[in-house]
Amino acid sequence: MTSLLRPKGDGLGSVSSREQKGDPTGKEIDPPCRRAPGPIFWGLFLGLFLLDQGTKASILRFGDHLTISVIPGLLNLVSVRNTGIVFGLFSGENWLWIGVGAAFLLVGFWIGRRLDWRRREINGIAALLAAGAAGNLSDRILHGFVVDFIDLYVGPWHWPSFNVADSCLCLASLWILFRFGLAPGR
Repeated sequence: MTSLLRPKGDGLGSVSSREQKGDPTGKEIDPPCRRAPGPIFWGLFLGLFLLDQGTKASILRFGDHLTISVIPGLLNLVSVRNTGIVFGLFSGENWLWIGVGAAFLLVGFWIGRRLDWRRREINGIAALLAAGAAGNLSDRILHGFVVDFIDLYVGPWHWPSFNVADSCLCLASLWILFRFGLAPGR
């Protein structure tokens, strides 16, 4: 309340710092939005994409019959070649999923032109989405399938096998859902 009552400047006829910056109305001037991804985006994107591709290349060296128990009763490393999507749905439709992945990336670039890239959160979410989509899309183009290798389970309940790219996509989706869907006032 006191800031509303305080006069601008030192007294009558004084010029406020906002007016000195070129706005005669004294209104706050927002700095221009950054229209391209920043270093946070590029660093995170590149790091996650290389981690995804590196782990998949390592798994491919083991062949089809890899099963390593990392944490018994919870986590195995396996080698799954998935031509479909989650649970192997729509298997054998690799070209369809290449098209869907490419469309996802193109829509992301189109939406990205309108974002304010000064925000770290935007850079983080976008990097996760882009790294996930690019990781799985490159697998489909290079190998004809997506390499999945993380097998989480509790007793008889198994999650579908997944990879680093899938983890990036899920984390970004949950982040968006929570941040902009469930807690929009934050």
